[in-house]
Formats: sequence, structure tokens, C-alpha cells
Amino acid sequence: MKKFKALYKGMYDDLKDAEMMIEYACEIAEHSPDDKALADELAKYAKFRLEHFSAFYKHSVAQAMKTANADS
Repeated sequence: MKKFKALYKGMYDDLKDAEMMIEYACEIAEHSPDDKALADELAKYAKFRLEHFSAFYKHSVAQAMKTANADS
């Protein structure tokens, strides 16, 4: 169960951080057009976290399948 808890926590953190960075990027872009480069960097970081979520999701599915096959 520890592995599923770790994977879940990682996926949850990735989604929450990506959401937060997207919100920050939008706020900065809207209220400080001079800081567009910073907003772009925050958006890139959000994209990285979403990609990491996808990788952890694949690991999670693989582990679930492995566990299901072991239980059969």
C-alpha cells in the first residue's frame, strides 16, 4: 500500500502545483504585462508538473495491474 500512497501523493501534488502555477501565470500576465517572461516560465513549470503527473499515473496503473495479476 505504501507504493500506492506515494504515487497518489505525487500525482496529487503535481496537479495542485500545476493549478497554482497556472493561476499565478495568468495573474501576472494579466496584471503585469512587462513580466510576460516570468508568466511564461511559470506556465512551463506547470506543464512540467502535468507531464510528471502523467508519468506517475502510468506507474500507478502498471502497479495496479501487477497487483491485480498477483491476486488472480
